[in-house]
Order: sequence, then structure tokens, then C-alpha cells
Amino acid sequence: MREPRSPSWFIALSILPGTWYSALPSPPPSIQCTHPEDLHCTVVFLGTVSEHAAYSAWDALVWPLPTLALTLGPVIPLGNPSHYSALGATLAHPRERIERAMASVRDPVCEAAAIPPERRDPLAHITLARPHRRASDHDRAAGLAWAQALTLDAITVTPTQLALYTHHPTRTSHEAHYLAVQTRDL
Repeated sequence: MREPRSPSWFIALSILPGTWYSALPSPPPSIQCTHPEDLHCTVVFLGTVSEHAAYSAWDALVWPLPTLALTLGPVIPLGNPSHYSALGATLAHPRERIERAMASVRDPVCEAAAIPPERRDPLAHITLARPHRRASDHDRAAGLAWAQALTLDAITVTPTQLALYTHHPTRTSHEAHYLAVQTRDL
């Protein structure tokens, strides 16, 4: 019998959906929009660590920025370009400032969680949708066309909290996928 896997954990800026999110056009059937309560901008992905390691990482986080208005940018495919795992709205402004802050907190947070440091460059984005697991190449192309047609450059969001998230232990298919187990005002 297999041991149960530890859930994934991450630290993120919580994003309130507002009317802009509910006004998005529906994606193709093979693409599922992110649940409104799951909108976030990941600061540090911890992965499948123990609860103790996740809380240690949370305690080590010293976020250097105050509350900032974030302007959304183009929606791009994330992950493998030919088989993307998500469609995310980039942050147009102040992207560089957010990404520098993300980079500045990663090493101490990863060290506290006893995980290897992140080596990829930060990418400030908000995941808006994901393809279904069995989405075909045609389905993914339709999802990408939907995403590229979105015009979000007039949308501003203002996160007011950081949160430590994990997978929701009892979610159903129509509920939020993640659970904020700790929050901190900016």
C-alpha cells in the first residue's frame, strides 16, 4: 500500500476576483477557469513538503512590499509551450518590482522549508485557466486562442494579503481547489 503524498504548498498574494473576472468570456469546453477563490500570484512554490516545513517557510517570509495596485498584462501559456499546463495573466505593472520581491524572499523561505532553492526566474502572473487533463492539441489550441483574445490591460487588482496555501482537503469539483491556512495583511 502506498503512503499518502503530502499535499503541495505555496505562498502567494491573494487576488480578489472582482467583476472583471466574472465578466471574462467563457473558455472552450476543454478549458476550465480557475475558481474565483483560487486566484493568486505565487510568490514561492514549496511543493510537497510537510505541514511543519510549510509553516516554517511561512514564518521565514519577510515580504518587502506594501499593498500595490497591479495592472494585468497579456495571458500566456505556462509550462511546456507545446503542452501547456495553465494560462496565466502576466502582471504588466509593476512587474519588475514584484518579481524582484519574489526573488528576494525565495532563498530564505526555501531554506526554512529545507527544500532546494528555486533556480527559475520569477514570473509574476495570475493563473486564469487550465486545460482538462485529456485535452487534445486541438483543445489546447482553442484554449490558447481564447486566452490571447482576452484584453486585460485595463484591469487593476490590489492584493491586500499574503497567504500560505495548500490543496483543499475536502473540495468537490465546483469548490475552491486551494485553502488559505494562514494569511497576513500587507
